[in-house]
This record gives sequence, C-alpha cells and structure tokens, in this order.
Amino acid sequence: MNIQLQSTSNYAANGIKIVVYGEATIGKPRLAATAPSPVIVSTEKGLLSLRGFNLPFIDVDNVVELANAYNWIKSPQSAQFKTVVFDSISDLGEIVIGDEKKKTKDGRKAYGNTNDIVMQ
Repeated sequence: MNIQLQSTSNYAANGIKIVVYGEATIGKPRLAATAPSPVIVSTEKGLLSLRGFNLPFIDVDNVVELANAYNWIKSPQSAQFKTVVFDSISDLGEIVIGDEKKKTKDGRKAYGNTNDIVMQ
C-alpha cells in the first residue's frame, strides 16, 4: 500500500465561505456590514436596512448582469474588496431559472441547467 503522509502546516487560508440563512427581517444584510471590506451583489432589493452604512453594491436583475458581476468579482478591479456578499442566493436562482426556462421547452432540463450554473 502506497501512502503519502502530508502536513497541515502546508495549508494556507483561501478565504472563508459561509452561507447565512434565516427568516426575513432577521438582519442578514446588516451582518454583511460587519464583514471586512464588503461589496454586495444584490438580487433581492432588500438593502434598505443598510442605507446608513454607505456600502458598495452591484444591482443584478438578469443573467447578463449576473455574469458581468461574476466576471468583475474575479477581476483585479475587485481586489479592494475582501468580502463578497450575495443577497440573496434564492433570488439569484430565480433569475437563472427564469432565463433557462426561456431557453428550453423541457422544464426539467431548465432546472438541471440552473443547478449547474448556480453551483458554478
């Protein structure tokens, strides 16, 4: 049997990925304000609770805007931000499924494609 022992000392932090789930009005967007250097990708239009924080956000209403936001996040232009907040993943999924339903007649395929896109 060939086993290669490794050391955890070689691991480096590559950011923290979390999902915050909770009922409406519980304060999920306000939690984003406490993150280091946040930028918000807003699909929900629920940022009123953050009006006093002067936080930058990207408004996303369709898949083209979503793709543009994603590409910007991956670009050097976004390096000034340490935290990316998606508000909300469920609304993001609704945008993608709406677009996929327009592209395919088989709703099952649209849902499968949506899963692939959102998970990516």
